[in-house]
Amino acid sequence: MTRSRWTGVDTLGPWIAIALLGAVLALGVRSTIGVVSKTSWVDHTHRVIEAIEDLTVNVSRVVVARRGYALNGDATESVAFTRAVAGVNDWTCSSPSW
Repeated sequence: MTRSRWTGVDTLGPWIAIALLGAVLALGVRSTIGVVSKTSWVDHTHRVIEAIEDLTVNVSRVVVARRGYALNGDATESVAFTRAVAGVNDWTCSSPSW
């Protein structure tokens, strides 16, 4: 009886398939981890942009209230100025955990 030289391939084939599936799994996990990391940085960037926009609004309120008080001498403008300055101080003095 002659033995075929392809007999070893029959047992080697499933192991090659399992190795390829393992490699695909590893690459998929690595890719997913990269996407999650990049998504968290994008989220962080959006929060920073929103905080800067809030600061810009508060600084604008300070300027408007100061001008209103300087022109009119109205006490309500002084209160608005104080609130706006407090909003700017809250943003600049705190250290948010991003």
